[in-house]
Amino acid sequence: SQRGYEPLEDNAWKDAWMVAGYCSDNIGPTQSPSFVSLASTGACPDPYKQKLYEEGDTVSVVVSAEPLRQVVYRCKEWPYSGFCAQFSPDEIGGDQGWMLTSSCNGLMEPTASPSFDLLAYMGGCPKEISYENPAYVAGDTVSITVSGIPERKVVYECKQYPFT
Repeated sequence: SQRGYEPLEDNAWKDAWMVAGYCSDNIGPTQSPSFVSLASTGACPDPYKQKLYEEGDTVSVVVSAEPLRQVVYRCKEWPYSGFCAQFSPDEIGGDQGWMLTSSCNGLMEPTASPSFDLLAYMGGCPKEISYENPAYVAGDTVSITVSGIPERKVVYECKQYPFT
């Protein structure tokens, strides 16, 4: 039973489901949006501070003052992201939540727009997720409407045991 593990409900759903792609009901193909990643500038994100972080958040840490050298850490995916608020990236235990990604210099400039990973097109949509009968097994797919205008649906696939 997946009660309490429904996609998009808190973070527990990530134990039982993985995003498989997106879908459309019986409508013709449409032009997909195009998202362009910004080139790296070498600029640093904000320095690490004791606060709540989510997976994917980045921070900078000074590794030497003279000459000034800084590195960038990225908060790991859930369930490891919980450690990002508990440990600084450069202290014992920090590697539980943080991953060293690069070096940097200077301050990060604001970005013009976010970048998104493109999801695979899955064709027609599977049935919407049922909260009344949440008995799904590994490999089952469900869809969830994430926006009404334009209508957009995301497909989720139930993970293999022991996460089902």
